[in-house]
Amino acid sequence: KGQKWDAGYQHTGYFLEWIETSYGEGSVRRVNETLMNKKYDEEAFWTGLFGKQVQELWDEYCKTLPDEQPVEDTDDKKDEDERPVDVHELQKGGTLEKNSCVMATPLDMASRHDLEDTFNAMRPHFEDKETEQNWQLREKDTAKLRRITVGNAPKVLKDTYQAGMKSLLEGIVKVINSLRTTLSASGCDLVQDMAKDKIPGIDSMAEIVLPHLVKLCASTKKIAAAKADATVNIIIAHISYNIFLMKLIWSACEDKNVQPRKYATGWLKTLVGKHRENKAVFEKGEGLQLFEKCLKKGLADSNPD
Repeated sequence: KGQKWDAGYQHTGYFLEWIETSYGEGSVRRVNETLMNKKYDEEAFWTGLFGKQVQELWDEYCKTLPDEQPVEDTDDKKDEDERPVDVHELQKGGTLEKNSCVMATPLDMASRHDLEDTFNAMRPHFEDKETEQNWQLREKDTAKLRRITVGNAPKVLKDTYQAGMKSLLEGIVKVINSLRTTLSASGCDLVQDMAKDKIPGIDSMAEIVLPHLVKLCASTKKIAAAKADATVNIIIAHISYNIFLMKLIWSACEDKNVQPRKYATGWLKTLVGKHRENKAVFEKGEGLQLFEKCLKKGLADSNPD
């Protein structure tokens, strides 16, 4: 209480979770989609979506909170969770939700040798199955990979960085597939950074990672499913067009689970929006036919949402 709605990602996350519960499933997704497609004007934005200004929504939310709440007061959490939410930053490809990808602090590497040593030290942690002994090491290494990815390595040490990330890709997939929600989310955040920064080799790496993310979208854990959905959307918005993307969306449209079918609509919208100035890309191969099939499948879906 007493804070502004955008005082930090943790505050905003719980606020949006309340909106999702109070104003119906899909509310946060509508927020994300509107951010991606319209210029942000605070009054018009929130009134248009929910009929109320954001301060009114925040006041309603605060009334549901107890008078006193326990506050985590660790320096490590404070820097990340209490960083003010930059809506314009989110419009550039991020998502606004409880587990939004908070920008990592860049870590610049001094030399090719230093980068190789870093990758070599991490590699054993990602081998074999996840255990009580290695999962925290994986989480720590994933956070460090995010920092390296937004640092100088992808540009200054391009070949070494690309080779190292490819060697760890199987391990990154294991992190994404983890049953520990926080670990899985950290893997999704890493892939989001890789896509946004268009790291060397991201197109081919995305083809390996995307099927696992689509599978995660069917998770019964709402946070994990929403994180996977946001990650797929960001990848589609930043990588080059390939017929593989249309086939992936079509496979999601045919999924027996409702969630991937619902998310597929947003992915298709993102794909079309990204390439709307070059519609010829869809006319190659099966692109146009798959696009039509996705539309027809969605319109005929038995799920009312």
